[in-house]
Amino acid sequence: MEPRDFAWTHLKITGSTNDYAKERVRKREVSGFGAVYADLQTAGRGRGGNPWHSDNDKGLWVTLYFTDVAWNPFDAVMRASLSVAESLGLFGLDCAIKWPNDVIAGRKKICGILAETFDGNIVIGIGVNLRQSAADFPESIRESATSLLLETGAPAGNEEFLDSLLSCFCELEDPEENFRKYSGRLGILNAGMEIGGEEIRIKGVERDGALLGENKSGRIKKYYSGNLRWI
Repeated sequence: MEPRDFAWTHLKITGSTNDYAKERVRKREVSGFGAVYADLQTAGRGRGGNPWHSDNDKGLWVTLYFTDVAWNPFDAVMRASLSVAESLGLFGLDCAIKWPNDVIAGRKKICGILAETFDGNIVIGIGVNLRQSAADFPESIRESATSLLLETGAPAGNEEFLDSLLSCFCELEDPEENFRKYSGRLGILNAGMEIGGEEIRIKGVERDGALLGENKSGRIKKYYSGNLRWI
């Protein structure tokens, strides 16, 4: 797999790049692998159906699709999040990963990822905030979201960043090495956080994607889903 082999589809506006890519794959209008990116999304979403604010042209809203593959969803999330973090590093921003699928600068979210499998295919939606000012974010997330521009003062173009992202993605071929890198990039180790109303201290992540958290009684528990909140 090489970056130049990805078929690029550019949309001015769409509801969701994941939905667009899934529909084209299901109709067999595309095969192999490619990238669908849009200037604006009117119905972007993250995990759990949460909305992703992408009704502007100041970020990269892209879905990578792969047909007839037997990828583990967590392996896909690891590979995508590492690709984003490494790409942001090339643009001068040191980032970490917040389990399972967010890329963060400090405690602020700069990228969200949503992987979906269906009929032996997979799509990986990636939203990266590139050129937003603080005023571009809804007030409800203004304190928890950031962008490459806000963090470094330097903007990046969508195609420029996508090219870098695909290059990094193609280099991350070994799932076991990716897990080592993913574990090393977790920016929440030993942090106190809340998940499902329970306060825990983060102890790591297992190979199957389970989050390890120590609760107040000192018990280590596994969490396979849920939203983490800093406390």
